[in-house]
Amino acid sequence: MVKKFCLCLLLFVFIQSCKLNEKTIISSNDVIELDLNPAMEKYNKPMEDIVQSIEKLVPLETTEESIVGDMLDCIITDEYIYIKDIYGNYSSVIIFDTNGKFIMRLKQGNGPGEIISASYVFYDYNTEILYVANSDLSMNLYKNNGDFIKKYSPNIFDMNDVVKISDGFLVSQYMNTKNEFKIMELDSNFVKTSEIKLPKLPLYERGTFAYSIDGNYWIVRTLDNNIYKYYDDSVKLIYHLNYSDYEYIVNDHIEVYNYAQYYTDLLRNMEDGKYIFENSDFQESDDYMLFRFATKYYRLKYVYYHKKSGKIWSKQFIKKSFYNIVSGNTVLNNHKNTFYGVIIPERIFGDNDWRWDGKNPNNLLSDNDMKILKNAKEDDNPIIVIYKLKDEI
Repeated sequence: MVKKFCLCLLLFVFIQSCKLNEKTIISSNDVIELDLNPAMEKYNKPMEDIVQSIEKLVPLETTEESIVGDMLDCIITDEYIYIKDIYGNYSSVIIFDTNGKFIMRLKQGNGPGEIISASYVFYDYNTEILYVANSDLSMNLYKNNGDFIKKYSPNIFDMNDVVKISDGFLVSQYMNTKNEFKIMELDSNFVKTSEIKLPKLPLYERGTFAYSIDGNYWIVRTLDNNIYKYYDDSVKLIYHLNYSDYEYIVNDHIEVYNYAQYYTDLLRNMEDGKYIFENSDFQESDDYMLFRFATKYYRLKYVYYHKKSGKIWSKQFIKKSFYNIVSGNTVLNNHKNTFYGVIIPERIFGDNDWRWDGKNPNNLLSDNDMKILKNAKEDDNPIIVIYKLKDEI
Protein backbone atom coordinates (compact mmCIF):
# COMPACT_ATOMS: atom_id res chain seq x y z
CA MET A 1 0.00 0.00 0.00
CA VAL A 2 2.81 2.36 0.93
CA LYS A 3 4.61 1.52 -2.34
CA LYS A 4 1.46 2.27 -4.34
CA PHE A 5 1.05 5.59 -2.53
CA CYS A 6 4.68 6.52 -3.22
CA LEU A 7 4.32 5.59 -6.89
CA CYS A 8 1.16 7.67 -7.20
CA LEU A 9 2.87 10.59 -5.46
CA LEU A 10 5.85 10.37 -7.81
CA LEU A 11 3.53 10.20 -10.81
CA PHE A 12 1.63 13.25 -9.58
CA VAL A 13 4.86 15.20 -9.05
CA PHE A 14 6.06 14.15 -12.52
CA ILE A 15 2.83 15.31 -14.16
CA GLN A 16 2.91 18.62 -12.31
CA SER A 17 6.54 19.19 -13.27
CA CYS A 18 5.64 18.52 -16.93
CA LYS A 19 2.88 21.11 -16.67
CA LEU A 20 5.28 23.62 -15.14
CA ASN A 21 7.60 23.10 -18.10
CA GLU A 22 4.94 24.05 -20.65
CA LYS A 23 4.25 27.69 -21.50
CA THR A 24 1.07 28.84 -23.21
CA ILE A 25 0.40 32.01 -25.22
CA ILE A 26 -0.98 34.92 -23.22
CA SER A 27 -3.51 36.98 -25.16
CA SER A 28 -4.93 40.30 -23.99
CA ASN A 29 -6.91 43.33 -25.15
CA ASP A 30 -3.61 45.07 -25.85
CA VAL A 31 -2.98 43.21 -29.12
CA ILE A 32 -1.89 45.70 -31.79
CA GLU A 33 -3.84 45.44 -35.05
CA LEU A 34 -1.70 46.24 -38.09
CA ASP A 35 -3.88 47.17 -41.06
CA LEU A 36 -1.85 46.17 -44.12
CA ASN A 37 -4.66 46.33 -46.67
CA PRO A 38 -3.52 49.54 -48.43
CA ALA A 39 -0.13 47.99 -49.14
CA MET A 40 -1.47 44.70 -50.48
CA GLU A 41 -3.13 46.16 -53.57
CA LYS A 42 -0.43 48.26 -55.23
CA TYR A 43 2.99 49.84 -54.87
CA ASN A 44 3.02 52.96 -52.75
CA LYS A 45 6.38 54.42 -53.78
CA PRO A 46 9.44 53.55 -55.87
CA MET A 47 12.15 51.87 -53.78
CA GLU A 48 14.54 54.80 -54.21
CA ASP A 49 12.02 57.12 -52.55
CA ILE A 50 12.27 55.38 -49.19
CA VAL A 51 16.03 54.65 -49.18
CA GLN A 52 17.89 57.32 -47.25
CA SER A 53 21.41 56.27 -48.24
CA ILE A 54 23.55 53.46 -49.58
CA GLU A 55 25.99 52.91 -46.75
CA LYS A 56 28.35 50.52 -48.50
CA LEU A 57 28.78 48.12 -51.41
CA VAL A 58 30.84 45.06 -50.46
CA PRO A 59 32.01 42.88 -53.40
CA LEU A 60 32.86 39.46 -51.95
CA GLU A 61 36.33 38.30 -53.03
CA THR A 62 36.16 35.72 -55.81
CA THR A 63 38.65 32.86 -55.56
CA GLU A 64 38.44 29.14 -56.30
CA GLU A 65 37.84 28.39 -52.62
CA SER A 66 35.50 31.31 -51.90
CA ILE A 67 33.05 30.85 -54.79
CA VAL A 68 29.52 31.29 -53.42
CA GLY A 69 27.11 28.67 -54.76
CA ASP A 70 23.38 28.89 -54.15
CA MET A 71 23.33 31.53 -51.39
CA LEU A 72 20.97 30.45 -48.60
CA ASP A 73 21.68 32.92 -45.81
CA CYS A 74 23.80 35.93 -44.91
CA ILE A 75 24.79 37.27 -41.46
CA ILE A 76 26.64 40.58 -41.19
CA THR A 77 28.45 41.79 -38.06
CA ASP A 78 30.82 44.69 -37.36
CA GLU A 79 33.82 42.55 -38.40
CA TYR A 80 32.65 39.65 -40.54
CA ILE A 81 30.16 38.46 -43.14
CA TYR A 82 29.00 34.84 -42.91
CA ILE A 83 27.52 33.20 -45.99
CA LYS A 84 25.68 29.88 -45.92
CA ASP A 85 25.68 28.35 -49.38
CA ILE A 86 25.41 25.10 -51.31
CA TYR A 87 28.97 23.93 -52.00
CA GLY A 88 29.08 20.79 -54.12
CA ASN A 89 26.72 18.31 -52.51
CA TYR A 90 26.62 19.91 -49.07
CA SER A 91 25.75 23.17 -47.35
CA SER A 92 28.78 25.17 -46.27
CA VAL A 93 29.72 28.37 -44.39
CA ILE A 94 32.10 30.96 -45.84
CA ILE A 95 33.58 33.81 -43.78
CA PHE A 96 34.58 37.18 -45.29
CA ASP A 97 35.60 40.37 -43.53
CA THR A 98 33.36 43.42 -43.90
CA ASN A 99 35.46 44.64 -46.85
CA GLY A 100 34.71 41.39 -48.68
CA LYS A 101 38.14 39.76 -48.20
CA PHE A 102 37.90 35.96 -48.03
CA ILE A 103 38.86 34.57 -44.59
CA MET A 104 37.98 30.87 -44.68
CA ARG A 105 35.44 28.21 -45.54
CA LEU A 106 34.51 25.72 -42.81
CA LYS A 107 35.99 22.35 -43.77
CA GLN A 108 33.85 19.37 -44.60
CA GLY A 109 34.32 16.20 -42.57
CA ASN A 110 33.83 14.57 -39.17
CA GLY A 111 36.89 15.98 -37.44
CA PRO A 112 37.03 18.78 -34.80
CA GLY A 113 35.59 21.96 -36.25
CA GLU A 114 34.49 20.26 -39.46
CA ILE A 115 30.92 19.96 -40.70
CA ILE A 116 29.20 17.37 -42.86
CA SER A 117 26.59 19.86 -44.02
CA ALA A 118 25.32 23.04 -42.32
CA SER A 119 21.58 22.78 -41.65
CA TYR A 120 21.34 26.11 -39.81
CA VAL A 121 23.65 29.01 -38.90
CA PHE A 122 23.17 31.79 -36.35
CA TYR A 123 25.33 34.34 -34.55
CA ASP A 124 25.21 35.59 -30.96
CA TYR A 125 26.09 39.29 -31.10
CA ASN A 126 26.64 39.47 -27.33
CA THR A 127 29.23 36.69 -27.03
CA GLU A 128 30.43 36.95 -30.66
CA ILE A 129 30.03 33.20 -31.13
CA LEU A 130 29.01 31.58 -34.42
CA TYR A 131 26.77 28.51 -34.11
CA VAL A 132 26.52 25.98 -36.94
CA ALA A 133 24.01 23.14 -36.72
CA ASN A 134 25.36 20.08 -38.49
CA SER A 135 23.45 17.48 -40.51
CA ASP A 136 24.56 14.79 -38.03
CA LEU A 137 22.31 16.55 -35.44
CA SER A 138 25.23 18.18 -33.62
CA MET A 139 26.08 21.84 -32.98
CA ASN A 140 29.52 23.39 -33.58
CA LEU A 141 30.58 26.62 -31.86
CA TYR A 142 33.19 28.95 -33.38
CA LYS A 143 34.84 32.25 -32.51
CA ASN A 144 33.83 35.07 -34.82
CA ASN A 145 36.97 34.52 -36.95
CA GLY A 146 36.08 30.85 -37.51
CA ASP A 147 38.32 29.27 -34.86
CA PHE A 148 36.65 26.13 -33.50
CA ILE A 149 35.53 26.19 -29.84
CA LYS A 150 33.54 23.03 -29.10
CA LYS A 151 30.91 20.61 -30.33
CA TYR A 152 27.62 19.57 -28.72
CA SER A 153 25.79 16.39 -29.72
CA PRO A 154 22.31 16.61 -28.17
CA ASN A 155 20.64 14.92 -31.17
CA ILE A 156 17.75 17.39 -31.29
CA PHE A 157 18.72 19.66 -34.16
CA ASP A 158 16.32 18.52 -36.83
CA MET A 159 15.26 22.12 -36.59
CA ASN A 160 13.97 25.15 -38.37
CA ASP A 161 15.48 27.88 -36.25
CA VAL A 162 17.57 28.58 -33.15
CA VAL A 163 17.76 31.80 -31.12
CA LYS A 164 20.17 32.56 -28.27
CA ILE A 165 18.30 33.77 -25.17
CA SER A 166 19.68 34.96 -21.84
CA ASP A 167 20.28 31.56 -20.22
CA GLY A 168 19.99 29.16 -23.14
CA PHE A 169 18.30 28.77 -26.52
CA LEU A 170 14.92 28.96 -28.19
CA VAL A 171 14.54 26.21 -30.79
CA SER A 172 11.95 25.54 -33.48
CA GLN A 173 11.94 21.80 -34.17
CA TYR A 174 10.04 20.01 -36.91
CA MET A 175 8.19 16.86 -35.77
CA ASN A 176 7.90 14.55 -38.79
CA THR A 177 5.49 12.17 -37.10
CA LYS A 178 2.95 14.92 -36.39
CA ASN A 179 3.51 17.29 -39.32
CA GLU A 180 4.04 20.20 -36.92
CA PHE A 181 6.68 22.42 -35.41
CA LYS A 182 7.44 22.76 -31.71
CA ILE A 183 9.08 25.68 -29.95
CA MET A 184 11.31 24.49 -27.11
CA GLU A 185 13.56 26.14 -24.55
CA LEU A 186 17.02 24.65 -23.98
CA ASP A 187 19.57 25.45 -21.30
CA SER A 188 23.16 26.50 -22.08
CA ASN A 189 24.11 22.82 -22.56
CA PHE A 190 21.30 22.30 -25.10
CA VAL A 191 19.17 20.30 -22.67
CA LYS A 192 15.40 20.77 -23.07
CA THR A 193 13.85 22.67 -20.15
CA SER A 194 10.37 23.54 -21.42
CA GLU A 195 8.03 23.63 -24.39
CA ILE A 196 5.86 26.48 -25.66
CA LYS A 197 2.28 25.54 -26.48
CA LEU A 198 1.12 27.41 -29.61
CA PRO A 199 -2.51 27.62 -30.75
CA LYS A 200 -3.56 24.94 -33.22
CA LEU A 201 -3.66 25.95 -36.88
CA PRO A 202 -6.50 24.83 -39.18
CA LEU A 203 -4.10 22.99 -41.47
CA TYR A 204 -0.66 21.45 -41.67
CA GLU A 205 2.03 23.75 -40.26
CA ARG A 206 4.19 25.17 -43.04
CA GLY A 207 6.83 26.45 -40.64
CA THR A 208 7.46 28.07 -37.27
CA PHE A 209 10.30 30.50 -36.78
CA ALA A 210 11.97 32.16 -33.81
CA TYR A 211 13.73 35.50 -34.31
CA SER A 212 16.12 37.52 -32.20
CA ILE A 213 16.10 41.18 -33.21
CA ASP A 214 17.91 43.79 -31.10
CA GLY A 215 17.28 41.87 -27.89
CA ASN A 216 13.64 41.05 -28.65
CA TYR A 217 12.54 37.48 -29.32
CA TRP A 218 9.68 36.78 -31.71
CA ILE A 219 7.78 33.64 -32.73
CA VAL A 220 5.92 33.63 -36.07
CA ARG A 221 4.25 30.98 -38.26
CA THR A 222 3.02 30.70 -41.82
CA LEU A 223 -0.79 30.39 -41.97
CA ASP A 224 -0.96 32.36 -38.72
CA ASN A 225 -1.38 36.14 -38.93
CA ASN A 226 -0.25 36.63 -35.34
CA ILE A 227 3.20 37.59 -34.06
CA TYR A 228 4.18 36.42 -30.59
CA LYS A 229 6.84 37.86 -28.32
CA TYR A 230 8.90 35.65 -26.04
CA TYR A 231 9.78 36.71 -22.51
CA ASP A 232 11.69 34.72 -19.88
CA ASP A 233 8.51 34.07 -17.92
CA SER A 234 5.83 34.13 -20.64
CA VAL A 235 4.92 34.31 -24.35
CA LYS A 236 2.47 37.01 -25.43
CA LEU A 237 0.45 37.75 -28.54
CA ILE A 238 1.56 41.26 -29.55
CA TYR A 239 0.62 41.89 -33.21
CA HIS A 240 -2.21 40.74 -35.46
CA LEU A 241 -1.86 41.30 -39.21
CA ASN A 242 -5.08 42.48 -40.82
CA TYR A 243 -5.28 42.28 -44.61
CA SER A 244 -7.49 40.95 -47.42
CA ASP A 245 -9.22 37.68 -46.62
CA TYR A 246 -8.10 34.48 -48.29
CA GLU A 247 -9.29 30.92 -48.04
CA TYR A 248 -7.48 27.61 -48.10
CA ILE A 249 -8.51 25.32 -50.96
CA VAL A 250 -6.65 22.07 -50.43
CA ASN A 251 -7.00 18.36 -51.00
CA ASP A 252 -9.10 16.56 -48.38
CA HIS A 253 -6.26 14.10 -47.90
CA ILE A 254 -3.77 16.77 -46.91
CA GLU A 255 -2.39 14.62 -44.09
CA VAL A 256 -0.67 12.36 -46.62
CA TYR A 257 1.03 15.26 -48.43
CA ASN A 258 4.66 15.96 -47.84
CA TYR A 259 5.98 19.34 -46.76
CA ALA A 260 6.71 20.71 -50.24
CA GLN A 261 3.67 19.30 -52.02
CA TYR A 262 1.29 20.83 -49.50
CA TYR A 263 2.74 24.30 -49.83
CA THR A 264 2.82 24.10 -53.62
CA ASP A 265 -0.84 23.09 -53.73
CA LEU A 266 -1.80 25.80 -51.26
CA LEU A 267 -0.30 28.54 -53.43
CA ARG A 268 -1.65 27.05 -56.65
CA ASN A 269 -5.19 27.13 -55.30
CA MET A 270 -5.04 30.69 -54.06
CA GLU A 271 -6.53 33.41 -56.20
CA ASP A 272 -4.08 35.83 -57.75
CA GLY A 273 -3.67 38.83 -55.47
CA LYS A 274 -4.54 36.91 -52.30
CA TYR A 275 -1.54 36.61 -50.02
CA ILE A 276 -0.38 34.53 -47.09
CA PHE A 277 2.10 35.68 -44.45
CA GLU A 278 5.38 34.01 -45.48
CA ASN A 279 7.08 34.31 -42.12
CA SER A 280 10.54 33.16 -43.15
CA ASP A 281 11.28 36.87 -43.53
CA PHE A 282 9.94 38.98 -40.67
CA GLN A 283 12.17 41.70 -39.26
CA GLU A 284 11.96 44.74 -37.04
CA SER A 285 14.12 47.82 -36.60
CA ASP A 286 13.67 50.93 -34.46
CA ASP A 287 11.35 52.51 -37.01
CA TYR A 288 10.20 49.70 -39.31
CA MET A 289 8.64 46.27 -39.39
CA LEU A 290 9.23 44.18 -42.51
CA PHE A 291 6.87 41.37 -43.58
CA ARG A 292 7.06 39.01 -46.54
CA PHE A 293 3.93 37.67 -48.24
CA ALA A 294 3.46 35.07 -50.95
CA THR A 295 0.70 34.60 -53.50
CA LYS A 296 -0.07 32.43 -56.52
CA TYR A 297 2.99 31.16 -58.45
CA TYR A 298 5.06 32.17 -55.42
CA ARG A 299 5.13 35.86 -56.24
CA LEU A 300 6.54 37.69 -53.24
CA LYS A 301 5.52 41.03 -51.77
CA TYR A 302 7.54 42.85 -49.12
CA VAL A 303 5.63 45.22 -46.82
CA TYR A 304 7.34 47.91 -44.76
CA TYR A 305 5.34 49.23 -41.80
CA HIS A 306 6.52 52.49 -40.22
CA LYS A 307 5.79 52.09 -36.52
CA LYS A 308 5.69 55.75 -35.52
CA SER A 309 3.45 57.06 -38.28
CA GLY A 310 1.51 53.87 -39.12
CA LYS A 311 2.30 54.40 -42.82
CA ILE A 312 2.99 51.35 -44.95
CA TRP A 313 4.72 50.70 -48.23
CA SER A 314 5.05 47.56 -50.36
CA LYS A 315 7.24 46.34 -53.18
CA GLN A 316 7.41 43.42 -55.56
CA PHE A 317 9.81 42.49 -58.30
CA ILE A 318 9.95 45.29 -60.89
CA LYS A 319 11.68 44.71 -64.20
CA LYS A 320 15.00 46.49 -64.76
CA SER A 321 14.81 48.88 -61.82
CA PHE A 322 16.64 50.23 -58.78
CA TYR A 323 14.70 47.65 -56.76
CA ASN A 324 17.09 44.98 -58.07
CA ILE A 325 20.01 46.78 -56.41
CA VAL A 326 18.44 46.61 -52.94
CA SER A 327 16.64 43.27 -53.10
CA GLY A 328 16.80 40.45 -50.58
CA ASN A 329 16.24 42.60 -47.52
CA THR A 330 16.92 41.73 -43.89
CA VAL A 331 17.51 43.97 -40.88
CA LEU A 332 21.01 43.66 -39.46
CA ASN A 333 20.62 42.75 -35.79
CA ASN A 334 23.27 45.18 -34.56
CA HIS A 335 22.70 48.00 -37.08
CA LYS A 336 19.41 49.64 -36.22
CA ASN A 337 17.35 50.73 -39.20
CA THR A 338 19.97 49.30 -41.55
CA PHE A 339 19.06 46.76 -44.22
CA TYR A 340 21.09 44.77 -46.68
CA GLY A 341 20.55 43.53 -50.19
CA VAL A 342 22.43 41.12 -52.44
CA ILE A 343 23.46 41.78 -56.02
CA ILE A 344 24.27 38.77 -58.17
CA PRO A 345 26.61 40.14 -60.88
CA GLU A 346 25.04 37.98 -63.61
CA ARG A 347 21.79 39.77 -62.84
CA ILE A 348 23.48 43.09 -63.66
CA PHE A 349 24.53 41.91 -67.11
CA GLY A 350 22.16 39.04 -67.88
CA ASP A 351 19.61 39.52 -70.66
CA ASN A 352 16.58 38.89 -68.48
CA ASP A 353 14.11 40.61 -66.20
CA TRP A 354 16.65 40.88 -63.38
CA ARG A 355 18.95 43.07 -65.43
CA TRP A 356 19.52 46.47 -63.82
CA ASP A 357 18.99 49.42 -66.14
CA GLY A 358 22.16 51.14 -64.88
CA LYS A 359 20.32 54.23 -63.64
CA ASN A 360 21.15 55.95 -60.35
CA PRO A 361 17.88 57.54 -59.12
CA ASN A 362 18.23 60.29 -56.53
CA ASN A 363 22.03 59.83 -56.83
CA LEU A 364 21.96 57.23 -54.06
CA LEU A 365 24.92 55.34 -55.55
CA SER A 366 28.28 57.10 -55.16
CA ASP A 367 30.87 57.28 -57.93
CA ASN A 368 32.74 54.46 -56.18
CA ASP A 369 29.55 52.37 -56.04
CA MET A 370 29.01 52.85 -59.75
CA LYS A 371 32.65 51.89 -60.36
CA ILE A 372 32.22 48.66 -58.35
CA LEU A 373 29.14 47.74 -60.38
CA LYS A 374 30.83 48.66 -63.66
CA ASN A 375 33.89 46.51 -62.86
CA ALA A 376 31.85 43.47 -61.73
CA LYS A 377 32.08 40.38 -63.94
CA GLU A 378 29.19 38.01 -64.55
CA ASP A 379 30.85 35.09 -62.75
CA ASP A 380 31.98 37.15 -59.73
CA ASN A 381 30.76 36.50 -56.21
CA PRO A 382 27.71 38.44 -54.98
CA ILE A 383 27.95 42.07 -53.91
CA ILE A 384 26.45 42.97 -50.52
CA VAL A 385 24.54 46.29 -50.43
CA ILE A 386 24.10 47.91 -47.02
CA TYR A 387 21.60 50.76 -46.88
CA LYS A 388 19.35 52.76 -44.58
CA LEU A 389 15.69 53.64 -44.96
CA LYS A 390 14.33 57.10 -44.30
CA ASP A 391 13.09 57.96 -40.83
CA GLU A 392 9.72 58.83 -42.33
CA ILE A 393 7.93 57.54 -45.44
